[in-house]
Amino acid sequence: MRERSRRAIMPYASMFLCLPCFAFAHVVSWLPLIAVCVALAGVITVAWVNWRVRRVPAWLFLATQLEVVLAFSRIQGSMVLTQTLIVGILLAVTAFPWVNDRRWLVLAWTVAAGFGPLLLEAIGVLAPTWERTASGILTWGTILDTHDLPSQTAVVAGSVLMVIGIAMYALTVNRDRRVAQRQLHIQAWHLQQLIPRRARPPANPAITT
Repeated sequence: MRERSRRAIMPYASMFLCLPCFAFAHVVSWLPLIAVCVALAGVITVAWVNWRVRRVPAWLFLATQLEVVLAFSRIQGSMVLTQTLIVGILLAVTAFPWVNDRRWLVLAWTVAAGFGPLLLEAIGVLAPTWERTASGILTWGTILDTHDLPSQTAVVAGSVLMVIGIAMYALTVNRDRRVAQRQLHIQAWHLQQLIPRRARPPANPAITT
């Protein structure tokens, strides 16, 4: 688990590479952008503590990841990008044995992450990020005015970096699993060699009278 915490740091840290793009973009509201940075820093800090200092409770991971979802829903809306982030987070949090043994908790967290931003928008806590139009559902963010090229570049760059980060994390996790399975198979084979084998009877035993 500590090794996976170390691997989770880089995907989140890579999100900060988009910050230079915001210097040229038209930022409508700085507070949600600051909230995104604080949420990312919080997750990175928790992962680092779990890796280098001490084991962090699973509920704290779930809470900080939920904060990231809420913050990211302000970038490009509560749909599409946010849902992709939720899938990536589930790859990490379901690796905790305490979480993995509680299916109800995984379902509850997923529902809270998926519908939480929409519910908070509906009751007026968060600014709305979508509406139904004649052409379908229109979604937008509350941080950038995406009518200009720099703002569009920042959104696209952030989306691409997030998807790449999720892909690299999934790749490393599955590689680690494959290596662990191979080592377990080799260890089992060596243990089998230590078990004494029963002597085989001769092929044609002599008949005595």
